[in-house]
Amino acid sequence: MEENQARQRAAQDRLGLLLRNKKGSSMVEATIVFPLVILVVMAVILILAFLYNEVATSTKSHLALTEAMGRETETVWVYKNVPENIAVTQGRHLLKPCFFSKEGVDFQKRGLLENSFTKVLEYRVYGIKEKKVIRYADFLE
Repeated sequence: MEENQARQRAAQDRLGLLLRNKKGSSMVEATIVFPLVILVVMAVILILAFLYNEVATSTKSHLALTEAMGRETETVWVYKNVPENIAVTQGRHLLKPCFFSKEGVDFQKRGLLENSFTKVLEYRVYGIKEKKVIRYADFLE
């Protein structure tokens, strides 16, 4: 009986030594944390790429709308590097002449994303004919 108790104590001591041994704990932590860090970095890169595309589309639309309104009001120099793939339509909004542009920015399906989506950006530029404004101001004086 004493032999059995001695064996049990020895087994418990070995088990206690194994549980107190910290040699593999850093490796286990690294295998859990490292993929999460890579996933977060990739998500940040994809979000930054989407934001860059959004700003680039906004800039192109701004150039196209400003150039179109500049031609209409004859007050703005025409840019040389106006993008031609931006659709600009002329119309009226609140009884004022304006130009509209509607462009979509795509977020592609990559990695863990199941669906791709498109953010639609709408822009509007109003025209003011400065010659008429100056004439009205002179008339009021």
